[in-house]
Amino acid sequence: MEAYRAENMIENNAATITASQTENQYQMVCVDLDGTLLNDQHMPNPSAVAALKTLVKKGVHVVVSTGRHPVDARFYASQIDQSAYYIAANGAAVGKVDSKELQFAQTMDAKNLRQLAAFSVQYDLHPIYYSETYIYIESLGVYLFHLFNNIRFKQFLSKRLVYVPGHRRMQKRILRDHAGILKIVLFINSPEKADAVERLLREQTTLEVARTFKFTIELTRNGVHKASGIAQLSKQLGVESEQIMAFGDSDNDVQMLAYAGCGVAMGNAAEHVKALADVTTLDNNGEGIRAMLERHFDLSD
Repeated sequence: MEAYRAENMIENNAATITASQTENQYQMVCVDLDGTLLNDQHMPNPSAVAALKTLVKKGVHVVVSTGRHPVDARFYASQIDQSAYYIAANGAAVGKVDSKELQFAQTMDAKNLRQLAAFSVQYDLHPIYYSETYIYIESLGVYLFHLFNNIRFKQFLSKRLVYVPGHRRMQKRILRDHAGILKIVLFINSPEKADAVERLLREQTTLEVARTFKFTIELTRNGVHKASGIAQLSKQLGVESEQIMAFGDSDNDVQMLAYAGCGVAMGNAAEHVKALADVTTLDNNGEGIRAMLERHFDLSD
């Protein structure tokens, strides 16, 4: 029954995907985490992980591509294989599970950070800063929320969460360590204010802006997004963009889906993401990833 549903729910939008395509067409598969590889219980989808493990054995490069911190990204990639790759902080960091060092990192410069500091004071915002090692949080409530979720979902960032109270103290810490800031996150308590802040950020700054959730805006250096991280990695591995299949569901996946030869939107994806993707598959709680992979790869052991 699931196979029948998969065949009937996978829709072609902008490209025609045919059975004549060989499994050698795609040499790299990139998967987002939240809303894609992870189900609504924030756990990896077992059927998707099993399929990705099989691809690794067959020589396909598997990449976890997420807005999360590099430590998180590396952990989830390790659930697939030690040879898997990860792209973290919306493309700002690229690494491989079996290496402790990042392969690439695109950090913000001091001008970016000062610009956002002034913007945050003006609009009463409390940014969260992702460095290569730590996550700096100014709001006590947000710090406790992150700490609780790390314990609840058995994540591994608790020791990397750093509470830095007050704008001045935070800016002193961040500007001192500015070379290591990969991404900035804004949690905003109303969708209306988030809409206004997003618009102003796009108008007044040169930062890359992604609206990942109703209350969340994520910022990286100009030109840094998941597609830029994938482009760096694929160049190193000798893989063309046409040889990449990518899965995603959110605003920070749009460039990645457009860059890949086959961009796959999950069934639970935002409508504008589905419209831009080549194909729409089942949702993150079902066989979405596996159903699509089975159309292009032999997943038998």
